[in-house]
Amino acid sequence: MKVESSSNFSKKEVNALYNFCEEFLGRYSFKGVSKETINFSNLVNAINLLPKKERENVYLYLSGKRYSDKYLSRAVFSLRTVKLRFMYDQVLIACIRRATDYQNYELPIVLGYVRLYDSFSGCLHDDSISKEFTISKIEHIINMLPSYMTDVLDLHYGLIDGRQFSIKKVSRELNLNVETCKQIISNALILLRNYC
Repeated sequence: MKVESSSNFSKKEVNALYNFCEEFLGRYSFKGVSKETINFSNLVNAINLLPKKERENVYLYLSGKRYSDKYLSRAVFSLRTVKLRFMYDQVLIACIRRATDYQNYELPIVLGYVRLYDSFSGCLHDDSISKEFTISKIEHIINMLPSYMTDVLDLHYGLIDGRQFSIKKVSRELNLNVETCKQIISNALILLRNYC
């Protein structure tokens, strides 16, 4: 984990952020980690990527004000699922921001759509990695696909809850053989490429 001085933050802010990490994220990224080894700037960047209601309630918690358990829980779910230590990667933060409507979705789901978009748009193979896209448009196109295709895409790319399943696991979940599963993904990506 990158080490950064906490000099940009007041002592009160450092303590609030550290307590947030310990209480909600400790088991995932911060167990036994000292304040000096947390990159607070990037932690704040990660929090700022959250949808508005989730972000606001994290800041309410940090400032010691009343907050909504519902929205704070969603924020914690997002930050846990994407594993904050990876959120410290500025490239990943930039990837999330490529989805122009990212703040309408939980972060793990945004990452699923980033992976899907890169798979069918060719961004993995050329220099268009900075290309922006709209999740709602891709959602609309996916809804036009046959249900057996959407089921496979949802699981493989983590479009429902951010959990990305391997092709082998998808095939087990949907009672398909691996080759059929691969073919469905391949055909779905071709359709998405054509529609987009």
